[in-house]
Amino acid sequence: MMHRVARVDHAISAALVLPEPGERPVPGAALADELGLSYPYLMTIIDPLKRAGLARVRRGPQGGLSLARRPDEITLADVIWAVDAPLPIDQAFPASRNREAERLPRLWAIAHEAVFAVFAQVALAEMRRPDDQVG
Repeated sequence: MMHRVARVDHAISAALVLPEPGERPVPGAALADELGLSYPYLMTIIDPLKRAGLARVRRGPQGGLSLARRPDEITLADVIWAVDAPLPIDQAFPASRNREAERLPRLWAIAHEAVFAVFAQVALAEMRRPDDQVG
């Protein structure tokens, strides 16, 4: 089974509810409350999304958080990559001590790439549609 990271789930959840560019930004504290997260933790998730060009943070009385691009231009893979970029194969899977398991790191890499490819096909806009319209 593939390892799921809570941070990735939280980042996707945040991206799914962030307002689109041009819409009124949501206050960070309100978003944190809506997602059941602490504000400091939410901002550790928003920061890499901002660095990746996926989210905007506007300061001041009219400030808040929003998407930096339209939801049809952002894939789930973009969000995942921003908050949990995979390690290079040699760091993620140290060399095996037994010959029989030597190919295991490469198999894990192939599996990871296949899963990631699925997320690269799904835009935030698709996830925002009602269940009967997804797919």
